[in-house]
Amino acid sequence: MIKASCLSLLMLFSKSVSAQLSHQSYTYEFFNTSHGLPSSQVNAIAKDNKGYLWVGSTVGLSKFDGYTFNNYSYTLENDWIGNVQIIKADAKNNLWIGSTTGLFYYSNDTIIKLTQSLNAQQAINNILIEEDYVWLAGKIGLAKVSIHDLDFTGNKKINIVQYLSKEWQVTNCNGNNKVLTHIAKADDNTLYAAQFSKLFRFTNNKWELIFDKENQRDLILSLHPVNKDQVFFDCAQTEMNEWNKGVSSILYNNSKTISPAIGKGFWYIGTSGLYCFHPESKNSSQYINTLNEDIYEPNAFFKEDDFFWVASDNGLIKIKPVIFNHYDLSAVSNHKDFYSACTISNGSWLIGGNRGIVIEKKDNQFKILQKNIVPEAEVKAIYEEEPNKIWLGTGYQGIALWHKGKVKNFSVSDGLHDNSIYSFFKTSNGVLYAIGDYGITRIENKNQKIIFIPYKYNARISLHGSFYAGIEAPDGKLWIAGQEGLVYLEKDSLHHFLFNKKSCLSIIF
Repeated sequence: MIKASCLSLLMLFSKSVSAQLSHQSYTYEFFNTSHGLPSSQVNAIAKDNKGYLWVGSTVGLSKFDGYTFNNYSYTLENDWIGNVQIIKADAKNNLWIGSTTGLFYYSNDTIIKLTQSLNAQQAINNILIEEDYVWLAGKIGLAKVSIHDLDFTGNKKINIVQYLSKEWQVTNCNGNNKVLTHIAKADDNTLYAAQFSKLFRFTNNKWELIFDKENQRDLILSLHPVNKDQVFFDCAQTEMNEWNKGVSSILYNNSKTISPAIGKGFWYIGTSGLYCFHPESKNSSQYINTLNEDIYEPNAFFKEDDFFWVASDNGLIKIKPVIFNHYDLSAVSNHKDFYSACTISNGSWLIGGNRGIVIEKKDNQFKILQKNIVPEAEVKAIYEEEPNKIWLGTGYQGIALWHKGKVKNFSVSDGLHDNSIYSFFKTSNGVLYAIGDYGITRIENKNQKIIFIPYKYNARISLHGSFYAGIEAPDGKLWIAGQEGLVYLEKDSLHHFLFNKKSCLSIIF
């Protein structure tokens, strides 16, 4: 991989646009020589058919199982692997590896060198894999190799010079410089190639120079062809560019501005981060800033589910989305302590806090649903029995029923077993229970009147006999768990469960 040394300029770019960018928060986990990599300068990355991550560095290949790096500087035949520039997986997830010493292939737990060991002319920068051919962009230009000519046992190696593209050899390059850094193919089979800051297209059986960057430091880092008339290409300094029917343009502002996009997008890695770019609308819908995390020269990436592996000059980085979002509720509540949350049928969140406050989150807006459900206690439990009918349990002031904006409170004087309620549970036959200190209460609605049937439990090993959750067994029996361990309801009373005739340990939630 050919890279640009333009970090200081890019830092200025990053600072100037950072205020425009809104993106999800991510965590960054770095792996380098202290974790077992032989070199922290990582150029390439791919995944094999067994799920292992393969990393290409300046001193060879490394296989990563998520815990340990196994490093390979030589093949079993003692072929030196060298500085790995590119790793590509084919349709069967076998790996093709291009390095400064030639072309290698990994399959069936074996690394095989496919090209002869001659000199620096064997260096390969990029690989394009087709069904019957493999294209190699390298030190002395472009080679097209029939896969049928390759010996995957490693006994017979090819001389890459014999497969050089004649069309590329006669292309009007910069003097005698035939080096190719990138090659890619559009859906209509049009080939594109890059040489540092030059862009070429293959049409009518010849290569033509279609674009030449005036700034020689603005190197082309990746190609994303659409068809014979359009190609997008990422550059070191100007990020995403477009060539369309002979007209070139810099899409810097569009690619840097995160906004709603049209059509299918693809992820690419630039010098300042990862982008999900949409060719139809020519903008990015997602952005992950790597420059602000001191990731120096990101070279390649691999996307797996919702996270990314990034190869860079300061190691391998795993980028994962933060699973927790922080919400500042100071504008709607003077209290910062919250104890319960529930998603209700209309899609809103309900959040229970101190002093009997309940906050509703809807469409990313927070508002008070109800103040002073109870005068002082915390709202410990929220349960929606049906739309507009919500039960709320509190720390020490009983329960409340919120129904169409009106609140009715209940306590031990109304038949609750205790005023401290931590959860609600409804059984398969529609019976609702309130669970808390010293047992549970069955809640029934008869003739539009709420009736409570308490089931008390005498604490044995704890001060308050607090229970926090319930579950229904296949036989219909209700079990509750908490400081007293496991307790079950049978014949209108609560029974302590014993493991091997020994008291169950306390279960805290």
